[in-house]
Amino acid sequence: MTGNTWHGAKSTPRGLVAELPFTGRKESITNMEKFEMNGYRGSALPFFLTGLGTGIALALLLAPRSGAATRGLIGRKVNEGEDWIKDTAAATEDYVLSQAAGLRDRVNEVAEVIGRSTARTAGAKILERQEI
Repeated sequence: MTGNTWHGAKSTPRGLVAELPFTGRKESITNMEKFEMNGYRGSALPFFLTGLGTGIALALLLAPRSGAATRGLIGRKVNEGEDWIKDTAAATEDYVLSQAAGLRDRVNEVAEVIGRSTARTAGAKILERQEI
């Protein structure tokens, strides 16, 4: 069914209800069938990045430089990338730790409020029993 278009298709909770081309019959198709008919239309970003990386690697390997100069360039870029990853990881760790500390403080505040509320409720129940 790949390539067929479903004109006038109406969406339902289970999928689409559409009139089959050239037959006039109405038939429901599931969301999976719709996915199979339309093909995969996901993000092209992974493919773009793969192509970009391949292009950069080929450009470096085929560049008109001597082998030693190319190896030196690759080594410098690898070291720069390593430094960038370490810096980014450290910044991410700092951010996560600060967010965790803030969340921990907020949870403690909420627990304290709930504890006070529970104590007041328990105290009120004790007073009610004493008044009876």
